[in-house]
Amino acid sequence: MNNLNSFFSSFFTHANEPSSGLYAHFKLFEAFVYGGLLYFVWIWTGILTGHTEVFHAGGLANYLPVSFLFGSITPYLNALLISVLLACGYFRWKPKITLSLALLLIHLHYVARYSLGKLPHDTVFLGMALMGFVLGVWFFEKPAERIKFVFTFILFFMGFGYTISGIVKIIGTMIISPWSIWADGYHLWMWIISRQTSMVSATGIYSLNFLQDLALQSWFLATAMLSYGLIAELCGFLLWFDRTRWIIATALIGLHLGIGVVMSLFFVPFILQIVVTSYRWDLPLNKPPLPFEFFKKLT
Repeated sequence: MNNLNSFFSSFFTHANEPSSGLYAHFKLFEAFVYGGLLYFVWIWTGILTGHTEVFHAGGLANYLPVSFLFGSITPYLNALLISVLLACGYFRWKPKITLSLALLLIHLHYVARYSLGKLPHDTVFLGMALMGFVLGVWFFEKPAERIKFVFTFILFFMGFGYTISGIVKIIGTMIISPWSIWADGYHLWMWIISRQTSMVSATGIYSLNFLQDLALQSWFLATAMLSYGLIAELCGFLLWFDRTRWIIATALIGLHLGIGVVMSLFFVPFILQIVVTSYRWDLPLNKPPLPFEFFKKLT
C-alpha cells in the first residue's frame, strides 16, 4: 500500500505548491470538459428527437426503458437540466449533488444515443474526467488536494488506455496469426482503401491526399507510420510521470494528427484533452496577476 501511495504521489507534483496559475489551469480544464460534454449532449438531443424506438439495446438500455428520451421534448429537458447542473457545479453551488446528477443524466443520454447505433469514442476521456471531478468534490475538501486527485485520476486512465490499446493491437493480431505483425504496411493500405470506399459510398466523392498517396506507394513508409503509432500508444503510460508527460503527449498528438490525415478519422476531443492536461499551463498563467483567492474558491 505504501508503494502504491508513493506511486500516485509522483503524479502532478507541482499541485503540491498551489498558485493562481494552477487554480486557473484547473478551471480551464474543467470548462473544457463541461463544454465538450455539453456539445455532444446537445448533438445527441437532436438525434434522439428524430427516433421513437430502441434499435440496439446495450449497457443500461438492457435494464432501463430509455425510450422515454426519444421523439419528444424529454431529450431537450434532460439536456437543459444537464446544462444547468454543470453550470452550478462549475461555480461550486452544491457541487456534490449537481455534478453527481449531471454525471448520471449524461450517462442516460449517452445510453439512449448508443441504443440507436454505435458511437465514436470521442467522449470517453471527457466522461472519465467528469467522474474525476465528482469524486474530487466528494472526497477532497482542500482545493490543492482536489486538483492533484483530478489530474492524477484522468492522466492515469489516459495513459492506461493508450498503453492497453497498443497491447490489444499486438495480441489481437497474433491471435489471427502468430507470424502476423500489426504494424505491417499492408494493413495501412487496406485501411486507407477501406476508408476511401466508405467515403465514396457516403458522399460520392473522395480523393487521396498527399500523405495517403505516399503511404500507398511505399510499404516501408506505411510500416513506419504504423510502427510510430504503435510505439506511441505502448508508451502512453509515460503520461503518468512529470518528466516524460510532455514528450509522450506530443507524440500522441502527432499520432492523432496522423490518423486524421491518413485515415480521415479525427479525434479532436482526444487531442484537445491531451493538450489541456499534459502541459504546464500553470506557468504562463502565473505571469498575469490572476486573483488567487477567487480561483481557489471556484476549485
